Amino acid sequence: PVCAAVKSFCDAGTLLAGRGPLGPESSAPNTLQSSCPDGSWGTYGVEESVESIDLRTPDGTPLTPGKAALVDVTLIASAAFDADALELYQATDAEAPLWRHVATLLPRQAGRQVLSASYVLPPGGLQALRARLRYGGVEEACGTYTDSRGVQQGIYDDHDDLAFATAAATATYDRSLKVPRCSVVAAYCDSGRLLDGRALLGPEANQPNTVKGACADGTAGTYHVDRSIDAIRVFTADATPLAAGKSATVEVKVFAAATAGDALDVYYTANASGTPTWTYVATILPAKDGLQTLSTTLTLASGSVQAVRASLRAATEAPAECTTGAMDDHDDLAFQVGP
Repeated sequence: PVCAAVKSFCDAGTLLAGRGPLGPESSAPNTLQSSCPDGSWGTYGVEESVESIDLRTPDGTPLTPGKAALVDVTLIASAAFDADALELYQATDAEAPLWRHVATLLPRQAGRQVLSASYVLPPGGLQALRARLRYGGVEEACGTYTDSRGVQQGIYDDHDDLAFATAAATATYDRSLKVPRCSVVAAYCDSGRLLDGRALLGPEANQPNTVKGACADGTAGTYHVDRSIDAIRVFTADATPLAAGKSATVEVKVFAAATAGDALDVYYTANASGTPTWTYVATILPAKDGLQTLSTTLTLASGSVQAVRASLRAATEAPAECTTGAMDDHDDLAFQVGP
């Protein structure tokens, strides 16, 4: 289920009612790209199932990054409800989800009931929320699988996702810096679609999108077959403005060829508007082929116009803020930082 237009709420209605093969759930398993199956044991209406997810703002204004969102999950708990738990996870990008734990809630009784939580919406245009109802087990975004001993786990678990649009204020292209830039101090900066692709491959506008055009991209390959950086987001976890001394999360949406051995390097400068000196932050290895979101954190220094650089390369290359591989991609995102 997806709410493609920005509203003050997103309600799955009856689309999630049931669990996998047990009940009336249409389009099961109702997880992004069918990425997480449901447990197949039990009887609908007796054992665990997520029935609906309702997301809304408390003041009736549009769903917007930095605002609180209230979540109501209607579920059916089993007779052994004291062993059940509802976990909520959020992802900034429904197309390439990186799941972060929001809350774990415990049923109060057996049967149908509503459990509620709230969280602050992160940046991202089309986001997602996952509800996982489990019997026993441990906290994890997807708990239905066969373990290393060949034992099936999560046989009573239900997973359901809800995707929804937010009124995300994204960066605009700065013709002086030659990169996407957020020009006011805020809790987040999101490149939106401005970085999608590489060089002349794909829709990337204003390539190479590095400060002053100082680092070119490799021109070999095919869009979304070979590697590319598609988006960068920088934000504070507590939705307070980006400021010197604060910790910031950096998310990079990439199309990777993990089996070919890709690596993402993240660099940072506190002086994007002058002559930037790039400081190495981290190297992150993709977990799979294709679209995904990779993440790290950094501590912001003093400086009004700062930037992060994402450098996607072959793992056989040495890390550098500007590599020269024929399929390498480099993108910068500039943002304002308060004192």
